[in-house]
Amino acid sequence: SADGSKIYVTNTQGDSVSVIDAHTLRQRSTIQVDTVPEGIGYSPANHKIYVASWGDNTVSVIDANSNKRLASIPTGKQSRAFGSFIATAPH
Repeated sequence: SADGSKIYVTNTQGDSVSVIDAHTLRQRSTIQVDTVPEGIGYSPANHKIYVASWGDNTVSVIDANSNKRLASIPTGKQSRAFGSFIATAPH
């Protein structure tokens, strides 16, 4: 992210994403997403967080400015995400 002030971490057992203040390392909030969230990524072009949840075969879209979940997009059956489990975003 531009300033790296927020860290987003998937909670696979809690079906959520934790928003952590990168400066204080304290949790700011929790965002509910679909079942078994795994991969996560940040798009600086549109300030969106994308979370792949293989339990429900979806990708959740989160607005990084408001930390609100905007959408749940269906994906293919048993889709998995490998790689990034932490994303950072400004603000």
